[in-house]
Amino acid sequence: MNKNFVYLSISNKLMYFLSAKPLIRSIFLRVFSCFVLTCFVNILSAQTGSISGKLSKAGDIPLSQTHVFLANTTLSTQTDEKGFYSLKNIPEGNYILSAFVWGSELYQQNIMVRSGSINADISLKPITALTASKAGENEKKSVEQFLKTFGKRRKDVKLLNPAALRVTTKGTLLEASSDDILNLQNDYLGYETKLLLEKYVEELSVNEDQPNNGLDGYEGIISYAELKGSSTDQKRWQTNRLKAYQGSALHFYRSLIANDLKKQGFSIYPLVSKLNSKRESDSLINSKILLFENPASGKNRNDSLKFWRGQREIPKYNHVLYPDSVKTSELITRDSAGLYVLKYPYKLYVKYIHPDNEMTAMSNNALLDFHRSVSELSIAVELRDHSLVIDQNGNVLEPERVKYEGGWSPKIAEMLPLNYNPEDSR
Repeated sequence: MNKNFVYLSISNKLMYFLSAKPLIRSIFLRVFSCFVLTCFVNILSAQTGSISGKLSKAGDIPLSQTHVFLANTTLSTQTDEKGFYSLKNIPEGNYILSAFVWGSELYQQNIMVRSGSINADISLKPITALTASKAGENEKKSVEQFLKTFGKRRKDVKLLNPAALRVTTKGTLLEASSDDILNLQNDYLGYETKLLLEKYVEELSVNEDQPNNGLDGYEGIISYAELKGSSTDQKRWQTNRLKAYQGSALHFYRSLIANDLKKQGFSIYPLVSKLNSKRESDSLINSKILLFENPASGKNRNDSLKFWRGQREIPKYNHVLYPDSVKTSELITRDSAGLYVLKYPYKLYVKYIHPDNEMTAMSNNALLDFHRSVSELSIAVELRDHSLVIDQNGNVLEPERVKYEGGWSPKIAEMLPLNYNPEDSR
């Protein structure tokens, strides 16, 4: 049958119903509206999936009222009295299904969510040896040093159970972990954050009055829940979330996938970094500083201490920035599983300027001033083994494979859940 004839027949029937008596026309429009709405709902539901199963511990003992969540998102639930859980309306993508109770190992499972339902039973393994935290174990100064890693907004973040945090400092190196889930209240972004910190390493800032650069080494898992507040609070949180998102790594990866970098305010340049021959290694510098900080090291220790502290101030690398921007087609491809593979042999220098600001001409030296602000950002991105895998939501599947210099060092006070949608804040 001729397609034009089919379209014409349908068009004629529509015209007939629309010109019919009011009652017939009303019935038709209601039926037609329901049909369109059903199609629309089906389209939306095809873009989400669900995960359900049973949570138990050794001996197949069900665990009720236990937190089951997708790491680094606001997607979470509680098990029922028989240990069953269900996570629904999950956008397609790669997630880490997680569960944790005191006395058991942290459960983590990578899951690729498509449309439809996934069954995932969880069995928690017991920890053979436990070390209990003691209230007041951490000195206030050590906790404050850890809180500096939260970034400029650390004053808006409260650690509600500091006794669960273990912090040690060795010279300029800070190490931390937690025996239990750390409960954080973030009044800047409006989230209640649960953080199980397995391992954390931070190179402390030379200037104690300045916040640290962020988490140098971080192994742990985070769950988000939105805080309840007034309409004024909600509006403030939405504004702050959008500010945190603009120019962030999540914003960049989503723009890269959508081939929309320029419109979103990003540009990328090749960056080659070489070790600075005028600077000694960190291990040697730190050991010398510790040595000469000791009064027993000799009368002339002050001159030596000044020298080695000066060594620490010397940049680790000499950077060569090339002026020709890198095209998206040179960086990213999509594999058969629907994931995106980012490949590049050198460092990437990412420049972000908020679309509302005018782009100004800058020299290479100005571009290499790595920094992070609401309106501008400059960052160096280094890929381990020159490759990185990202899902369709902008989620980096193996975050340990990428290293950032500059404003993308993760600051807990400014970290957003992976399912954050900037349209919710507009």
